[in-house]
Amino acid sequence: MTLNNNNLLISSAREGDLSKVEKFLEKGADIDAKDNDGYTALHLAAKYGHLNVAEKLLEKGASFDIKTNRGYAPLQYTYFHMNPCKEHQRCFFYQKQSQDS
Repeated sequence: MTLNNNNLLISSAREGDLSKVEKFLEKGADIDAKDNDGYTALHLAAKYGHLNVAEKLLEKGASFDIKTNRGYAPLQYTYFHMNPCKEHQRCFFYQKQSQDS
């Protein structure tokens, strides 16, 4: 299986590699492309706390309201990196789980 620019953009965002993210955007990668779980590059940058990558993706026009297959938007992942209180994180997670049920 060969990786295309969209896959490479998504994996670079997950890794937090800003220079590669910029490179694949310049090569024409779809900024809102999704992986098999519905994650975009912005979802993964937010999920793994790569603020510089998330900011670049937003500057370039990434959609901030696209949802994953489980219904999460990128902003919901940033919450886990902005709030150091683990109890609040658990409450947010369980609240979302109960809404999905």
